[in-house]
Amino acid sequence: MYPNKIKLTILESQHSDYTRMLPALQEIDLLVSGGYKLKAAIKQFLLPRPGEELAVYEARINKFTYLNILSIAINEQASKLSNATLTINGIEEETNSAFWSAFREDTNLAGRSEKNLIALIFRELLKFKKLYLHVDKPYLNIDIQNKSQEEFLGIRPYVIHYSPFQVVNWSETKGKLDWVKVRQIVEDTSNPLAISQKKVIWTFIDDTYIARYEAFVELDKYGNISTVAGEFVNDDTTIPEMLNSVIKLYILK
Repeated sequence: MYPNKIKLTILESQHSDYTRMLPALQEIDLLVSGGYKLKAAIKQFLLPRPGEELAVYEARINKFTYLNILSIAINEQASKLSNATLTINGIEEETNSAFWSAFREDTNLAGRSEKNLIALIFRELLKFKKLYLHVDKPYLNIDIQNKSQEEFLGIRPYVIHYSPFQVVNWSETKGKLDWVKVRQIVEDTSNPLAISQKKVIWTFIDDTYIARYEAFVELDKYGNISTVAGEFVNDDTTIPEMLNSVIKLYILK
């Protein structure tokens, strides 16, 4: 089990490979996205020339154009995959064919089809060479005893995907992941009568547990957490746990 509270310094720790690859991933994301995202960061790619006057440099920045060949190529490949025939063998022989039919039509409980999921995986792999998929189930604050009870309550698995930006730390043994830590920043606009707030969610996933910690924060211009719940952070700042559940695997028969 994970502790009820964890120090912010532990939650914010990153794998050395993540730290090393992050600048390259950010550049790839900007170049593929293009448009306003690239325009906002164009000075990262178009540097001032030696001795160039500021007015001349700004004029050159304002005239920049960008043909997004990388995005076009990725979309063309993903489109070919989406339009291709998809055949999966073995499922029709299973006694739980109704489950597989429902799952393939809706892989994320929000209407994403199996083909759209495969296209998403293919597109992300072309961009970053990796992404992370996690098969989870809706969490209820009751103790589920067996698969029959899950079916009665309408609980079924769904697929979550995490980009390489979100998986900030992990451990692996002989190429197999032992655990991962996911860091997500969300904009909380749930209260229409309050100013929106930024929330950071850290999720630990291993073979047995899923533990989630979250806090309302303020970020500095570098994206680092400066305050938690209105208090300035220090070495003793801790974040409370919001979820700690045991992963139960049932054989679908």
